[in-house]
Amino acid sequence: QAECVPCPASVSGLPAALAVVGWLLLMVATYYICNDPVSRIATAYLSTSVSFGLLLTAVQGLSVLSQLSIRWSSPWSDIMQVLTLFAFDIELLEVECVSGSQPILRYMMRILIPLLTIGVFTVMYAISKIVCPMLYRATWELPKTFNSAGQVWQALYITLVLISLLPFQCYDHPNGKSSLTKFPDIICGTSDHQALYIVGIMATLFYGVGFFTVCLMANFVAPAWSLSVPNFTQYWRFLLYRFRVNRWYWGSVLMVRSFLIALVPIIYPSDPNAQVVSLLVVLSAFLVMQCLIMPWKTTLLNVSDTSILTMLVIIVGAASAYTPQLAGDEGDAYTGMIMCVLAICATVVLGILIAGAVGALRVACGLEVKDPGARLQEKLIRVPNVAMALSLL
Repeated sequence: QAECVPCPASVSGLPAALAVVGWLLLMVATYYICNDPVSRIATAYLSTSVSFGLLLTAVQGLSVLSQLSIRWSSPWSDIMQVLTLFAFDIELLEVECVSGSQPILRYMMRILIPLLTIGVFTVMYAISKIVCPMLYRATWELPKTFNSAGQVWQALYITLVLISLLPFQCYDHPNGKSSLTKFPDIICGTSDHQALYIVGIMATLFYGVGFFTVCLMANFVAPAWSLSVPNFTQYWRFLLYRFRVNRWYWGSVLMVRSFLIALVPIIYPSDPNAQVVSLLVVLSAFLVMQCLIMPWKTTLLNVSDTSILTMLVIIVGAASAYTPQLAGDEGDAYTGMIMCVLAICATVVLGILIAGAVGALRVACGLEVKDPGARLQEKLIRVPNVAMALSLL
């Protein structure tokens, strides 16, 4: 329902300028906030900074809702408009009035923002070598600069994947054609869309797959290299320091969660019901994993992540009220899926009851039974870290 309006006669670059200045200040703050001494014991400062990161991840998760094929009513439509900022929606900064309305140019500006972040950190690192000695301050260190850039990329990983997948999100027209959701003036399948499609594939391979692969390999070698490679834990601090020692790999699991959340809008782009169900499945699965594993260093962080996932599940469930009502074969398909889920739940509960009854019977008969959970815990303790990394991979 958005309307195109003419650009004003005198275009003001103030919103974009303020955004650039704010981004630069945020990069400087990230360096000094995210590089305090590494410790296996969580501090109140660590809990506060990580909680802020969890909040940022939650907001990005909500921004995914703005990409779904749902017609929001006020005030939700206004909230979703604001959340698009977390998907690098530069149109809100009136950049289009300066750069033009070519979709390929607007999309390229979006996907280059993360690379500009690395460029900013590189330039600041070089400038610190000149300016900081004059101010009698310590210069920036390469491991800490690398960690700061990695912290920004991991915190915005949902957004990185979202912007990479924009060329894959097409919605159907009544005449049988389809257009890109973010760039409705581009008809899917045309030469303009193919150009965006190629760029989107490259961005997905670089941001979504490439960055995750590098982080996964760092997690894989972390148990051995953290002892033998100098400054390894400082370089990869953003990936390791927030979790318990025996859950050092959870940073890669969080990236898988973020990738799947960002993948939802391109699944059945014209079927909001399927999108809502898919997002609920992803969030619910990782909510169960979070409750079982509790990977964060402190109870506060575990409770925070569990609470955020629970609230996201509730919000996404409430969003189903804005989806169109199903009828006919589509309604029957979802009914069958619900029945399958209920059958699985009933089977699991029945299996637990049978296992408990068998265990109680064996104890009553005088047979010594060791708790299976205790046996599993002892086995995990004996497994070397490298073997656990291999199992993860």
